[in-house]
Amino acid sequence: ALPLYEAEQARLGKANTLQSLGDLESRLGNVDAARRHYDAALPLYEAEQARLGKANTLQSLGDLESRLGNVDAARRYYDAALQYYRLEQEPGGIINTLVSRARLEMGAGNVEQALPLYDEAFRIADQTGFANHPVVQEMRREYEGIRELASVQKDPLARGLAALLQANSDAALAQALDEHPVLHQADALFALAGLANQALGAGQNEVAVRLVVLMAALLDAYNRSHSEQIEPQQHQAVIGLCAGTIPLAEQIHADLARAFRQQAAWACNTLGNHYADVAKDLDAAVAAYTRGLGFDPTDAMLLRNRAGVHLDRRDAVAARADIEAAAALEPDAPRLAALREQLQRLQPPVS
Repeated sequence: ALPLYEAEQARLGKANTLQSLGDLESRLGNVDAARRHYDAALPLYEAEQARLGKANTLQSLGDLESRLGNVDAARRYYDAALQYYRLEQEPGGIINTLVSRARLEMGAGNVEQALPLYDEAFRIADQTGFANHPVVQEMRREYEGIRELASVQKDPLARGLAALLQANSDAALAQALDEHPVLHQADALFALAGLANQALGAGQNEVAVRLVVLMAALLDAYNRSHSEQIEPQQHQAVIGLCAGTIPLAEQIHADLARAFRQQAAWACNTLGNHYADVAKDLDAAVAAYTRGLGFDPTDAMLLRNRAGVHLDRRDAVAARADIEAAAALEPDAPRLAALREQLQRLQPPVS
């Protein structure tokens, strides 16, 4: 189509086609190509004084930057799009852009800036006959959920979860985890699990799936933040949460279930280390490592750590079995030599 529009000097048709190509590349994740098409469309709309086309392209650019986590750039595009939509008195464009801007602020953790944008969008919807439109109704449900979640603005957990739930890209997720340390704590995991259970109970399966995927990300953050020091009872509750979520994760995707098993095994390893090194409860340490191997039998670190505790308990037979199993999985692990030397001292060969 582009060469035909070029031949006819039909700038508006060419601009519309470029914008459509930009939308296609954006959906495919081809960011640079999408930007080129959008940037090429803008001057054509400007030349044709087609403010609505320019507004649509600016909003698309805002959506693109939002998905990439470029908050400031997305704000600029959304604000520019709003100016043109207002000039054209286009309520649908205004509503959609205001809500996109609100979601952007929620993703950045700016609840107080986001809520007035939703309010303005719904006020325009009420005034222009869009109040009962299905898309607007879904926006209202989203808004009510956010208001409930962020009802206490000073609550760090509420702010963190709000940012987490609005994350629409890997970059936005990483930003939420970085800016809200509370998301690395067990309470965030339990709260997210509660939301997933509510979604399942309400038949909102797609929402539940997304929440379970986010739980896997929070588990990784929790384990990284609690690899040295834990509260044992709470840590055991996290392991129990993993165990209870694995069957649901298996229904979603095998890779997701594998991630939960690996995170559960990691948590068990940390618990075993606590019992072995801090509480000096060797039986509990063996039980924790063994539970971890139930989640992930290929975790060589669990085998090495359990072998070390078996040696401390002077159980040479069990230690030898774990050392050999660990060596089969990771033959070059540095600790193996020390474990073998300790085993030899415990059970020297018969001459």
